[in-house]
Amino acid sequence: MLPGLLLVVGSLVASPVDTTVVLASHSVDLTGDGLLEVLEVRGVGQSLDSLELTFEIRTNGGVLYSYSMGPFTRTVGFDAGKRVVSTEEHRRRLREFEAWFFGGGKFRSAVAFIGELEASAPGMIDQIPLVVARNASVSRERATAMWEEIRSAGVTVFSFSPGGDSWLAIAWSPTAHRFVRLIECC
Repeated sequence: MLPGLLLVVGSLVASPVDTTVVLASHSVDLTGDGLLEVLEVRGVGQSLDSLELTFEIRTNGGVLYSYSMGPFTRTVGFDAGKRVVSTEEHRRRLREFEAWFFGGGKFRSAVAFIGELEASAPGMIDQIPLVVARNASVSRERATAMWEEIRSAGVTVFSFSPGGDSWLAIAWSPTAHRFVRLIECC
């Protein structure tokens, strides 16, 4: 047997060495080029009970976006609310991760994304160019132009939680040829 183990959720068996778990995988065209990108969340650790998560977007064998997320462990909650879940409950959380990460309206057109923000957090819309500038290391003017281009290009905005109360939204910038962060909250 090779060191490590690629584990697709459904047959939850861990290796005594490093364990790699594909917690979620989804194919969708995020860049608007008509080709599907593969979105995947992998966990790596000594066991299924403690995994470091990485979210990647790949196309044609290359990585377009990578984000290191928080650890996925049996310890849940914050501060005084922390508790350790049973092995059975943790395995259930592993099986349900994909539906949680990719479900519930996580993929939206820029128009729908703006509409959602107008209804729930209208002040965040004006912050988008600032977030783009900070995370793409570009001027505010360039970031504003990138945001306007994203809004008109017909690309898909993907929002996700990397853990805890955090929330991020990303979209493909056609001229920068990369994903940029639009929102980072909480």
